[in-house]
Amino acid sequence: MADLVLKDLLEVDVKVVRDFRYSILSVELQRPMVGVPLYWRQIDPELSLVEVGISEDEGYLVSVTVPHYGGLLHPHTTGTGRITGPGLPVFEPLAGQGGGVNKNLFDTPGRCWFEMGSGLLRLALSDAEVDRSILIAEGFLAELDSADRLLGFRLNDLSPKELTEIVNGIKVLH
Repeated sequence: MADLVLKDLLEVDVKVVRDFRYSILSVELQRPMVGVPLYWRQIDPELSLVEVGISEDEGYLVSVTVPHYGGLLHPHTTGTGRITGPGLPVFEPLAGQGGGVNKNLFDTPGRCWFEMGSGLLRLALSDAEVDRSILIAEGFLAELDSADRLLGFRLNDLSPKELTEIVNGIKVLH
């Protein structure tokens, strides 16, 4: 399994654009990028697809999208660990991990799930313990284990309308 491992943290201001209309979760980070993004994808063909966009030039996070999710919405029970940042995660190079027809896709098997709490949504990529969370931008965090492997993402301060869109989006898929 090809993990996304934190390499560095850029201290830059990032604007987060959240959208729940066309996929269960879509977050884009507004920052100039050179080249085409690389996509680390966690795939369970029967249940879920997570796409994490990484800039080809520097390896920083550019997007998180869940275009397919057939699972349930679970109550939020996971701790945040210590919170660091703010900063934009830069991941270890993905070069040499890609395969297949499209060299910009780096696929790894795995199942994600969503947890929802009061005003928050967590996308979990692993059941490993969260050691720390990086505040990327107001209300958007990346979660890491003690070896700096990416475990998930969390959106805080979601409006009632956004929470309803998420719940309705998951219901449509069942």
